[in-house]
Amino acid sequence: MRRHSPRRWLALAALAWAAGPSATATADEVDDLIGGFDDEEAAEAPAEGPPPDDDLGDLIGGFEENESPAETAATPGDGPPEAPSFWDRWQLSGSAGFQASVNYLSHEALNGTNWTGVSMLRAKLGLQLDGELPGDWKLRVDGFGFYDFAFLINGRDDFTSQVLDKYEWDVLLQDAYIQGSLRRDLDLKIGRQVVNWGRSDSLRVLDVLNPLDNREPGIGDLEDLRLSVAMLRADYYVERWSLTALVIPEIRFSKQPVFGHDFFPSPVPLPSEERPDDWSKDLEYAFSVNGIFQGWDVSFHFARYWEDVAFLDPGSRFRHSHLWLGGTGANYTIGSWLFKAELAYLDGFDFTNLSNPLNPTVAEKSRLDFMGGIEYYGINDWQFSLEVVNRHIFDFETFMRSFPNFEQRNALETAVRITGNFMNDRLEVTLLGLIFGERAQDGSVVRLSANYEIRDALEVDGGIILYQSGDLPSFEHVGRNDRLFLELKYSF
Repeated sequence: MRRHSPRRWLALAALAWAAGPSATATADEVDDLIGGFDDEEAAEAPAEGPPPDDDLGDLIGGFEENESPAETAATPGDGPPEAPSFWDRWQLSGSAGFQASVNYLSHEALNGTNWTGVSMLRAKLGLQLDGELPGDWKLRVDGFGFYDFAFLINGRDDFTSQVLDKYEWDVLLQDAYIQGSLRRDLDLKIGRQVVNWGRSDSLRVLDVLNPLDNREPGIGDLEDLRLSVAMLRADYYVERWSLTALVIPEIRFSKQPVFGHDFFPSPVPLPSEERPDDWSKDLEYAFSVNGIFQGWDVSFHFARYWEDVAFLDPGSRFRHSHLWLGGTGANYTIGSWLFKAELAYLDGFDFTNLSNPLNPTVAEKSRLDFMGGIEYYGINDWQFSLEVVNRHIFDFETFMRSFPNFEQRNALETAVRITGNFMNDRLEVTLLGLIFGERAQDGSVVRLSANYEIRDALEVDGGIILYQSGDLPSFEHVGRNDRLFLELKYSF
């Protein structure tokens, strides 16, 4: 049996007195008291051999070794924690709300549909189910649906069938995946999901794997617009690095304005798109390598995917180009500043050459996209951001400026964002400006919005969006599409 010197017994008694209900000694005084006995014992200890154990844990441990079985026996009712029931492993959450927008300037779509006044009065419900599966695997399924009463109020007969089909009501399945670990350094995620490679909050260079819900241009941020796509994702971790492999069998493109909407760029319907088949031999795949370090990170990317924007081929069909992408991105922080950059080389863009109408051809080109951005956080409750993207087409030809391509050798895009938080972060005000071209000659969007948390789980968001027409076909007619918007959302 382990034996303790009288000085250790005295130290324990002093500690018990100091910790008693009527104790007035401070923790430092108790430490000094015990330390004094330890010092004496150390002086008497032999010069050779391991130092004596003079920490409180060893002292208490000596008594634990001498406890009788009756003293250590579990009390009635103790035992291993009860395993969670089936229902404890599942959680249902969601949100319900109303969205409204008013076009306060009189204007019509290019086909003649009147869009003045209330253009949206939408009831929306979103649900999310999270569950724990055997083997520490997890499941998530979420989606939303809406019905827009604006068409009943304004008269459904005044709108095209395409508008009613895409805007009157919709049900969308977003995330639907299972995820878990095959081993400590290997994770797997299968199902519909979002993978964002980009550093920019407003412009896209590396963020090419998920389409957008762009039916109401300018009304939301990128993070709220991405649409999930079915993928098989594997992540392998090596110290500060992670390697990601993606196989994407579901081919999905962005939701765009349709014929008869005030953002649709044509007075007549356009030819339908020829889309690649899901689960075909031309499925998408991608790889990335990411490293995270002190104050900075870097990533490298490769992808084979379908271009989101279709081109009009000589047969008057809209088709999608099959692209290769190789790129890199990085963030660097210093003090209150964040510097970010993205670079992508893309090959396989198709452009239709109608210079000789009797012999139209398709030319394949490559493009280099670069994004540089800076953010500043040095003022309390404020954030400032500037992002600039330049898209350069190699071997540019004159025919690419005109129908049906309308491209430029260098296309410049700029995003300016200012965000302020007030009232103990219950109110957030954001000013966002998107400028296309050096002098906004290709169009611009300005959105001023405010989000206020009325109370827990209840918030209201509203603001104004201003559009400026430009030389791009998609912006030629939007100058009077300005609108006020409002959303009330309750989360549960």
